[in-house]
Amino acid sequence: MTGQAQAFQTTLSNTVTSVSIDAEFGATDTFLGIYNDNAGEPWTFVGLVVSGTLLPPGVHTFPTMISLLPSTTYWLILSGTSGGWVYNSGTTGSGAGYLSTNALNSSGS
Repeated sequence: MTGQAQAFQTTLSNTVTSVSIDAEFGATDTFLGIYNDNAGEPWTFVGLVVSGTLLPPGVHTFPTMISLLPSTTYWLILSGTSGGWVYNSGTTGSGAGYLSTNALNSSGS
């Protein structure tokens, strides 16, 4: 399984209400979760956004209700075994969004 981890820090208390993933080629065994930070590394599981297959290719939006504390570092963990995806926090109002792309081949490398 290949994936990415991206840290982000909150400034205020927030609730993540949805996350969209663009499965450019479709994606299998996809997992997107949020974790607490421990000394600069992902640590404790906070909440699951999605786990499963993203087909057909295209944008998939997942509703979720994950509460985040202020002034806290969290990690987005995105992984899968084949296909390709793009994710963007799609934040509105103030605050920075995150954009990352990853293309996986069928061997998961």
